[in-house]
Amino acid sequence: MHTSSHLVPPTSVRVPSAVWSASSRSVSSKNAGLGTCVSFYPDGNKLVSGSIYGTLNIQDQKTGAVEVFNGHTDIVQEVDVSRNGRMVVSGSNDKTVRIWDGASGERIHVFEGHEHWVLSVGFSPDSSRVVSGSRDRTIWVHYNLELDQWRTAMELEGAQRLDSHTTLSPNGTHLVTSNWHSTTASVYDVLTGERVAAFEHNGNVNGIAYSPSGKFIATACDDRTVYLWEAPIIEDLQNQVSSILVTFTHR
Repeated sequence: MHTSSHLVPPTSVRVPSAVWSASSRSVSSKNAGLGTCVSFYPDGNKLVSGSIYGTLNIQDQKTGAVEVFNGHTDIVQEVDVSRNGRMVVSGSNDKTVRIWDGASGERIHVFEGHEHWVLSVGFSPDSSRVVSGSRDRTIWVHYNLELDQWRTAMELEGAQRLDSHTTLSPNGTHLVTSNWHSTTASVYDVLTGERVAAFEHNGNVNGIAYSPSGKFIATACDDRTVYLWEAPIIEDLQNQVSSILVTFTHR
């Protein structure tokens, strides 16, 4: 049983166009290849990017040094860094999810089993779980038992076609997913695999994010609107109604 998303009259806020001025620097490597995705390390001093050649490139923003992690055999679609900066996870068109030592580049674990491209990956806030979404219409939750002994403990069936975005709640109990070709964002209970909420939109959902408190979910839609929703609460799922609180409309 999943709760329906209930719309309450939202407050509409215009987001003015803004021009940002910031200094930038470019760090490149002959081995880096064309970039496909990027994520910062928590300290902000390094970032990891994926490439069309299956490499991960760790770039030090202070020194300009670049380290290349090799292992994937096809395009890297997404990367993420654990909150403690010790691990990096990557998903690729080679159908694998790989976990790396964030400092040495040593491969810690490889998950095989997705039957199509892995389009999204992400760590839970405590770094004990990794989620992966694939074009095979499945979402997997992988657990770190101890001493980097990882295993896949749950497969969420019925995912929409081409799940491109997967985000765990800050406490790791819920997972919200969406994709570029659907007007629905879905929330799953990580422990049971049950879909507990579905957020309907007037256009395709292009982005999702949890608030740091875990109380709200933001979705970006191609109707030029950002929606803010009440997130399902695990203690009261039977009576939970998820409502739109506010929308932000781009000019």
